[in-house]
Amino acid sequence: MSTDGEFVTRYGPWALVAGASEGTGAAYARHLAERGLNLLLLARREEPLTGLAAELVETFGVEVRTASVDLTSGSLLDDLEPHTDGIEIGLLVYNAGASPNIGKFIDRPIDEAMYLVDLNCRGPLLMAHHFGAAMAGRSRGGIILTTSTGSMAGCAYVGAYTASKSFVHMLGEALWVELGQHDVDVLVAMVGPTDTPALRATEPHLDGLPVALMDPNEVVAEAVAALGSGLPLVPVGPANHAAVRQAWPVPRADLVMGMSAGCAQMYGLPVPARPRAAQSD
Repeated sequence: MSTDGEFVTRYGPWALVAGASEGTGAAYARHLAERGLNLLLLARREEPLTGLAAELVETFGVEVRTASVDLTSGSLLDDLEPHTDGIEIGLLVYNAGASPNIGKFIDRPIDEAMYLVDLNCRGPLLMAHHFGAAMAGRSRGGIILTTSTGSMAGCAYVGAYTASKSFVHMLGEALWVELGQHDVDVLVAMVGPTDTPALRATEPHLDGLPVALMDPNEVVAEAVAALGSGLPLVPVGPANHAAVRQAWPVPRADLVMGMSAGCAQMYGLPVPARPRAAQSD
C-alpha cells in the first residue's frame, strides 16, 4: 500500500463518495479521511451526512462537504456543480445501488426497474465520464465502481438489479483500459452480502445466505488497497474470491439456474424450474 502522502498526491485532494450516508459508503468516507483526503459526501438524506461530516472533521482534520443529491435525477451533473465548484476531485467512489424490490420482473412496477437503471447505470456513467475526463487531463486519479456478485449472471426475482450491476461491471472494466492510458486507476469492486443497515432493512431472510455477511470496513480496506494494483476487478472478501473462482467455469445455463435457486431460497420464494429446450421438428 502507498503511504498516505503518496495516496493524497495520486488521488487527492478531494474524494467524492456517492451513497455515503451509512454502511459501506460511510466506511469509505472514514477510510479515505484517515488517508488524508478531503471529502464530498453525497446521499439523498442530509441528516446522516451532516453527522458523519462532523465526525470526520473532528477525528481526522480534513475538509468535508455534504450534498443532498438524488443520484437518479435527470439533472444529476447540474445538481452536483455547485458542490464541486472550486475543488479538484481526484477520486470517485460510486457506492450506491442496493435493491429493496424482490419478485418476478413482470409482477413488479416497471418504475422500480427504471429506478435501478438510473441509479446503477445512468448515475455511474455520467459521473465517470465527467470526473474521468478531468482526471485524464491531469494524468492522475482513481475511480472505484461497486458491483455485486450478482453481476456474474442473470438471476430470477432480481433480474433488473443483476442486469444493472452487470452494466457497472462491464463499464468499469472498459474504463480500466481506456483511462489507464492516461494514468487514471479504475477498479470494479465486486461485493457480496455486507452487514449494512440497507441490507438488514430490505433483506430479512439473512438466514438463507450461503456466506457470512462481510464487515463494511474490511470491504472498503480491501477495495482501496486493490486500486492501482493492475487488476480491473477484485471480488472483495475471501468468500467472494472462492465463489467467483467456482462460478466462472460453470456452464452458463447452470450458473443462471444456480444463482436463481439461491435467490429464491434466500427470500422464501419458489425455486424456478429450468426452462425446457425447444422441440425441433
